[in-house]
Amino acid sequence: MPALLANSKPSVLEYVEDTDWNRIQEAFTENKHLELFETAFENGKYFLQAREGLGGRYPYRIEWKGNHRARGDESIPADIRINWVFLVSCKYESRILHNVSPVRLFNNLLRADTTRAKSWYSIIAPEEYQSFYASVRHYLSGRGIRLPACISELSTNDRKTIKKETARNLPCELQEDYNHFCRVVSCKTARCWQQSLGRSQGSQEKKLLFYRLIRLCSCPYFILGSHGQRPIRLRVDSPWDWTRHFLFEDFEIEPSCARQPKVDWHLTYKECGSDLARDISGYVEIRWSHGRFNGNPEAKVCLYKDLENVPGYNLL
Repeated sequence: MPALLANSKPSVLEYVEDTDWNRIQEAFTENKHLELFETAFENGKYFLQAREGLGGRYPYRIEWKGNHRARGDESIPADIRINWVFLVSCKYESRILHNVSPVRLFNNLLRADTTRAKSWYSIIAPEEYQSFYASVRHYLSGRGIRLPACISELSTNDRKTIKKETARNLPCELQEDYNHFCRVVSCKTARCWQQSLGRSQGSQEKKLLFYRLIRLCSCPYFILGSHGQRPIRLRVDSPWDWTRHFLFEDFEIEPSCARQPKVDWHLTYKECGSDLARDISGYVEIRWSHGRFNGNPEAKVCLYKDLENVPGYNLL
């Protein structure tokens, strides 16, 4: 990996601060994350030679876009742009497709969201949210901790206290109330999402949501990463490419529950020229962004299977 041994940042690399490059060099020389370095380097070599990638052409410009904030409805998940053309998403040890506000997903169907941030729990299940908080407040009062009667009156210090006292494993005394809260949020969220979509099987709105959900964008892009011991090297189709190979059948939603409020989603599709129905499934966790009662909840969209199983994600 000679590039990482250079004393200075390569001249073709844009929008990477010297301090960040120095941290990379320091980690490498101290033998930290060596497996990650090796996988990333091999992915880069592979992409350099791949016919659908650079095809042996020298990269004269490599731009880091990881800290770029996406604008508008479409969000190509590119971390790197090469030679002004090739868009690459770096995805190491992750099946996460989105991490967005619940309002943007369940109400706006992943279109751009300009509404002011507000707790999804307060929107979708205000009574159950307040009831669970009352249980937490009662439990902590037995430990000498005083909290206001209403969630909206919690101060920053109050929220830090709750996070500290209920971190990781929730006390047994609160588990039943929390499970009820999760079930209600899951059911009401699934109902809200379904209403936003409409109920006609194979509807255009469902298809468009599916494209946004699995991150099909107006132009193809590439994913380079790893999962476990295996590298991930994929080309992701555009919706135009996708419809040449697959037929959309239906997109279904149902409430689920785990350690967080959760909604399952399920896509049914067929390959063109085949009557065999196929499917791909995933889930959305609705969870606090910084611990219980800290930060507005986020909607984390994940896959149950690996990225290679997603229709339109092609091995490079």
